[in-house]
Amino acid sequence: LLNFVLILKIFENTHSTGAVSIFWFFWALPAIFLGPFSGTLIDFLGTRRILILTNLFQAVVVLFYLPVGNSVWPIYSVLLLYSLLNQFYLPAEAATLPGAVAKRLLPAANSLFLFTTYAALILGYGLAGPLIKLIGHQFPFILGSVMLILAAVAVWLLPIQAFSKTAHQKHIASIPKFLKKLNEGYQFIRTNPNVLS
Repeated sequence: LLNFVLILKIFENTHSTGAVSIFWFFWALPAIFLGPFSGTLIDFLGTRRILILTNLFQAVVVLFYLPVGNSVWPIYSVLLLYSLLNQFYLPAEAATLPGAVAKRLLPAANSLFLFTTYAALILGYGLAGPLIKLIGHQFPFILGSVMLILAAVAVWLLPIQAFSKTAHQKHIASIPKFLKKLNEGYQFIRTNPNVLS
């Protein structure tokens, strides 16, 4: 929903498909630089905490779009921040599913997960135009923020058992151990040409 609204806003203000391409560039950029290392931070903080915090932070970030006028560069800046947070949310979300359901139900759970993901894309893109026409350009951002807050509450209400063991063990990993694991991930990427490529 929000991506469609933003793309529409960028195109209306610039009449440039190049400006829309830059939108997707800023959306993908954090995945290139942060994606390979986000798993280490998720392991350090725990999937449940990451899911709650990223949803709450993204709910705030979405509201940053409200004061943006006709300039597209502030949109790109906010988008970059949102996408940075998403690089922690997506792996944490994927890591949660195996702990949330029994192993024999995992194929069905994965199917349902993919179905809801693509259904949300279809609904979001389908509802964006009518919502803008009926209620205005600002409403989708308020709705998006409210939905992200509800997502954080939904994760908070999930039983602790739904998360991996490391996510709910009451131990505090040390910063040196975290930095060591981060370095191991970097060295793995650097020394494996196929992975680096």
